[in-house]
Amino acid sequence: MSWTASHGFLALAADQRGASDGMRVVVQAAVTGLLVQRGHRVAETPYGNGVVVLTEGSAAGP
Repeated sequence: MSWTASHGFLALAADQRGASDGMRVVVQAAVTGLLVQRGHRVAETPYGNGVVVLTEGSAAGP
């Protein structure tokens, strides 16, 4: 069994900081895209190595 990233996810991954770890970037882009599609608000962690799901009262800060 294998998984191939779509062109859309590869494009998202190319825009991410720290793209040295390609698979991590593709998976992070996929998870972020899915969360956003499901109506969640997300923010990247300060160093770009993760994603945080924001609650209603939270704000994405620097």
